[in-house]
Amino acid sequence: MNQSFFAIFALALVLVGCDLDNHDFDDGPLPPLPSREAHYETPPGPNTLSNDSASTDAPSEMSANMGPSSQHGVYQGTLPCGDCSGIDTTLTLNLNDTYVIQKIYIGSDRSPVITSGSVSWSDDGNVLQLSGEDQLQNRYFVSNHQLTLLDLDSHAPHADELKYQLVQLP
Repeated sequence: MNQSFFAIFALALVLVGCDLDNHDFDDGPLPPLPSREAHYETPPGPNTLSNDSASTDAPSEMSANMGPSSQHGVYQGTLPCGDCSGIDTTLTLNLNDTYVIQKIYIGSDRSPVITSGSVSWSDDGNVLQLSGEDQLQNRYFVSNHQLTLLDLDSHAPHADELKYQLVQLP
């Protein structure tokens, strides 16, 4: 009798499983993902890089921004790299709101990467975003002739801010 019960139970399980394939379990459309732009509706100010009261203060070098028109030029620095010694980065911001960025991966067999695209600015000119950039981290806080790479949540790096900065060349 145990074998009969097991056989009937297994058959019922298979039939129920097959029947599930014929049903549409769509409960409606999925909710939209939050826009990446939602994090940047109110750009970071000169004293903090987020609207979070728990965030850290901005680096002391970051003071009043001079506006997008005064920020064109060439910026250079070495950014951290997860699988190499660093990324020698040269970013050129042009007057027509375009850019060219060159990245050289130090101690790696990777070829240098050159990307170009357009630059968009926050309303107050404190944050710029590079479009056409092939990575997620493409927003920079702008101040005093330097750019600080922001993390995915638009916060300044918590440790060693200087490692995330590009300095404007004279």
